[in-house]
Amino acid sequence: MAKPLVGMQPIVFGDRKFSEPLVCLDEVRDAGFVGVESVDYTDRYPLAEVKQWFCDRGLVVPATHSGYGMAADAVQLEQAMDFVNAFGGRYVIVSGTKDQTVAGYDESADVFNRAGEQCRARGLTFCYHNHAWEFKPLESGERGIDRLIGRTDPALVGLNIDVYWVHIGGDDPAAFVRQHGARAKYFHFKDGGKDAEGRPTFAELGRGEVDLASALEAAIETGAHWICYEQDRTDLPHFEALSISRECLRSLGV
Repeated sequence: MAKPLVGMQPIVFGDRKFSEPLVCLDEVRDAGFVGVESVDYTDRYPLAEVKQWFCDRGLVVPATHSGYGMAADAVQLEQAMDFVNAFGGRYVIVSGTKDQTVAGYDESADVFNRAGEQCRARGLTFCYHNHAWEFKPLESGERGIDRLIGRTDPALVGLNIDVYWVHIGGDDPAAFVRQHGARAKYFHFKDGGKDAEGRPTFAELGRGEVDLASALEAAIETGAHWICYEQDRTDLPHFEALSISRECLRSLGV
């Protein structure tokens, strides 16, 4: 079975990804990642220049990621598809729903089905990225994530499973991956836990409480295409955080 490719989500860089994009990309390359789930830099820099940044460093752009508004707005969705197509990528990722009610999930499912159909027409895969709040029960008694999955067409809407947020949401990441792996080829691997007040904390891979080894085993079993390191923030120098997390993934076999 082919090993998944290993990328990263540049949220960990904060504003540096815009103020020092080339330095950040050098750090990504030097840490050993091959892909970047890139923000769309083309509202700040010419597309040809941005493409050259990645080409010069041997980095690919498999995906871009935005909020619910991107899927609901035809212009924003078109721009996202254009960006991913320009790099030969595959995934357009959205996180968030209209709201956290039954009606909000249902309307969001309709929006995602339409977006997925548009992405498929462009040779792309539309994916929904979970957080923890989707695992809370709705007024109907079912969990938001289950309602959303049940009301989206698996042929049109894939899943970008974030194993940390599954864990924080109270589910077992490996079991969740095995249950929904047919719809999930692009994964976010994040680590951390909660503080004394129950607020999420973030850590380099291997330094939190998420069972990454089991989650990775399940992801590979289900045919994972990409494993993408994501860390919302770090107290370490960014390159050190990237290097620790990349070494953790190597130690797990990817």
